[in-house]
Amino acid sequence: MRTRPRNTSTTCEEKLEKNIPARRAGADGEAGSIIFPTRQSAARSRIPSVLVLLALLACAESPTEPVATSVTIMPRVLAMVGVGAGATLVAEVRDQNGRIMTGVRVLWTSSNTSVATVDSRGEVTATGYGHAVINATYEAAVGAAAAIVEQPIRSVIVVPTNDTVVVGDSVRYRAYAIYENGDTVPNAEPVWSTSDPVLVSVEAGTGLATGKGEGKATITATIRGTDGSAGIKVVSPDWAALVALYRATDGDNWDRNQGWLTDAPIGQWTDVTTDGDRVISLELWDNNLNGPIPPEIGNLSEVFHLYLSDNGLTGPIPASLGKLRNLVTLMLSSNDLTGRIPVELGNLHRLRTLSLWFNNLTGTIPASIFRLQELEGLHLTGNNLTGSIPAAISNLTKLRWLHLSSNDFSGPIPVELSSMTRLYNLSLGGNDLTGPIPPELGRLSELGTLSLGGNALAGPIPPELGELSGLRSLDLRDNDLTGRIPPELGNLGSLQYLGLINNYLSGSIPAELGDLYSLTGLGLDGNNLTGSIPPELGNLRNLGYLGLQRNELMGTLPPELANLRELKTLYVDGNGLTGRIPQEFINLQLDSFQWNGTQLCAPANGVFQAWLRSIPQQRGGATCSSTGGP
Repeated sequence: MRTRPRNTSTTCEEKLEKNIPARRAGADGEAGSIIFPTRQSAARSRIPSVLVLLALLACAESPTEPVATSVTIMPRVLAMVGVGAGATLVAEVRDQNGRIMTGVRVLWTSSNTSVATVDSRGEVTATGYGHAVINATYEAAVGAAAAIVEQPIRSVIVVPTNDTVVVGDSVRYRAYAIYENGDTVPNAEPVWSTSDPVLVSVEAGTGLATGKGEGKATITATIRGTDGSAGIKVVSPDWAALVALYRATDGDNWDRNQGWLTDAPIGQWTDVTTDGDRVISLELWDNNLNGPIPPEIGNLSEVFHLYLSDNGLTGPIPASLGKLRNLVTLMLSSNDLTGRIPVELGNLHRLRTLSLWFNNLTGTIPASIFRLQELEGLHLTGNNLTGSIPAAISNLTKLRWLHLSSNDFSGPIPVELSSMTRLYNLSLGGNDLTGPIPPELGRLSELGTLSLGGNALAGPIPPELGELSGLRSLDLRDNDLTGRIPPELGNLGSLQYLGLINNYLSGSIPAELGDLYSLTGLGLDGNNLTGSIPPELGNLRNLGYLGLQRNELMGTLPPELANLRELKTLYVDGNGLTGRIPQEFINLQLDSFQWNGTQLCAPANGVFQAWLRSIPQQRGGATCSSTGGP
């Protein structure tokens, strides 16, 4: 419908007054009116008259109303979702001078009424899905707007639906929307958000999510008011390695597995210690781990201490452990590990303790191990290692504990060990070592334990061993040693155990051994010792074990032995001892007393006999006759 616009043009008189030069009235004329020229002045005023005429003609030809030249519809694009949705458009009409024409009414039409209809007020109603052009017409001017009717979005799908990332790593999520009819919404642009910005950040426009801390969060994509979401789990860089260890070693049957494989941060998993999100200590000893050590364990790049001892671990030691450059302690002892010691362990330059004892390892000690300059403890006891003890082991100048016992090492004891002046414990027993005991070992001034038993060492006991003033245990049993017991051993004032059992030692027992006041065990069994038992042995007030059996000792038992109030075991059998057992022995509280195979006899009095019967393990000979003999 068209209505006539309001006339907003100026009158002819106004135009004339504005554009025609005029002469104002004098004192007698009306102020502000136009005075046209008179006939008498026409001759003088011909030119102004012409101007007046032209002005009148122009006034007659000027239009009296505006003409519509443009129509603008707002908004230019109308988006609606679902049939029945509605919205209102507004049309603005302007004339040839760009002025807004008010009071006009445009004609509204739709190019496709199956998509959208429009009424006389510009109210648009969605009737179907698609595109339509809405026109607004006034006179010859036409404006247009686009009407887009989309199906309702049924759902927003986010992929991946669940993901796991390491702290510091990122994953890009993608989203697409599905119409009610199942079609995919084209060119959908999601807006992304996260449920926990502390754990996960996400770029609102790209969906790139970055893990910031351990835990779970939800990533949400919003498309035209509809949300879709996916889960994200942020884990420590060490998470995968721990999971691999758990699965490889039957973690479900561990004695202690609280927290493992849950959503809790790995620092809350039993026996796992972390600094931030990195494992620094794994303490799973004696925890019923059964199976191989997975190679992924080598990814725990920040770990300092790895304790896997006393379990049922099998298979080889993974070479990947050589990647643990921060490792200080590696304890794999008391398992069923097989194969060779990996050369790669020589890369662990911060390692202080390497404990592999009581496994089934074979081969030689890799030369790379001797590059571990920080190593203080090398524990390889109880394997099947072979070869000689390399002289290069002396490169480990900080070594305090060297345990190579119970293997198959052969050859001599390297003299170079004497340069390892920080050694406190040197255990080489139970091998096939040959040759003499190097006297140079007497230079190991800090040595507390020297265990060389169970080899095939020959030659004399070096008297230089008497210089080891801090020595607490000297075990030379089960070798082929010959010669006399050096009296210099009596200088070992800190010695608690002296084991010379089953050698070929000869000569008498040095009286100087009676100066070993800290001694709790003295084993001289199974040698070729002669002479009498020194009464000075009665000074060993802390002695609990005295083994003299199977020698060639003569004479009587010294009554001074009755001073050994801590003595529990006394073996003198298999000697040429004679005479009466001292009555004073009834003050001893023995658990085991063997004196068979001698010419000793037990006093017949009831007190002594009662004491003899009170000993749990007692093997002896005859009761003394009235003359004192058996």
